[in-house]
Amino acid sequence: MLDLISAIKSLGLFAPLLFLIIYCLATILILPTMVLTLAGGAIFGPVAGTLLNLLGASWGAACAFLITRYLAYNWFEQRKGERLNQLISGVERRGWQFVAILRLLPLIPFNLVNYGLGLTGIRFRTYLITTFIFLIPAEIIYTYCGHAGIKILRNPEQFYKNTGVVILVVTTLLITTFKYMHRRRMQLKKDIDKD
Repeated sequence: MLDLISAIKSLGLFAPLLFLIIYCLATILILPTMVLTLAGGAIFGPVAGTLLNLLGASWGAACAFLITRYLAYNWFEQRKGERLNQLISGVERRGWQFVAILRLLPLIPFNLVNYGLGLTGIRFRTYLITTFIFLIPAEIIYTYCGHAGIKILRNPEQFYKNTGVVILVVTTLLITTFKYMHRRRMQLKKDIDKD
């Protein structure tokens, strides 16, 4: 793992560009991007990694949206089901706010949402700005996890000294996050069922 990271870093200025292209393609091809987000933190650090992850995710989201809207609208329209109809209805009612909720709370997988939102009437500019802004919290967290993970691999003794504190903090964050997500999910479901 550390050798792979060193090899990528040895690409110099091409490393970030290659990373952005891979991230965009993974988003378009509906591949898991969480691994790339963690890798961005491990390879580029918390600040540059967050920026690259945010740009890669936004670029991929924009491409998927535009593919649906301008190249494959009829194909997606014919295959939409109940969940996609709910997504479209939510965006038509709440616009950018619904997109913001989808970005903050992963109710539907990120890559699928990108294609689905291309079927809505939301303006591309609004979609892209909302996506960029509301991806920031998750990108910061996951990028930092990738950065911290690689630091642990490089210096495991330091991790074991603070294991109790780390477990307490992570457990508290997970419980709080899941409770919040569950409440938001139930509220969103009630809003959708009302209409």
